[in-house]
Amino acid sequence: NKLGESAFMEGLSASDGAVVATWMYCILWWIIQDAAKVWTYWLLDLYSELGAWGAVQATAGGLAIAGGAAVCNALGALATAGSLGPALVSPATGYLFVYHIEIALLFGALIALGPLVRVRRSTPAGDGIGLAELPG
Repeated sequence: NKLGESAFMEGLSASDGAVVATWMYCILWWIIQDAAKVWTYWLLDLYSELGAWGAVQATAGGLAIAGGAAVCNALGALATAGSLGPALVSPATGYLFVYHIEIALLFGALIALGPLVRVRRSTPAGDGIGLAELPG
């Protein structure tokens, strides 16, 4: 089985300049991403007072992105192969699963934050300013 017999696309070698254009595109985005990374590190260094905690948050964010990509790719491959049933045969299935996982995690975070943001009265009920205390 030769490479490309089952592919539904034409290879880059068949078109003039497509390989060079693809490489230039990749190099351009590599420079843009690297500049954004350097700028982000500069901002973190300038404004961050978190120290090691900032590194922990950056690492956790990177692991979350890598985990989401792995789940997306694995479920997308299963879905397009038909392993998840005929209703889910789509390249978007992996993305949909990841989005639903993110929504569930956001709701979990809101539930965890609920007790932390309760309004607590510092004065007993009945104390404070009423209409009788207002001037005029």
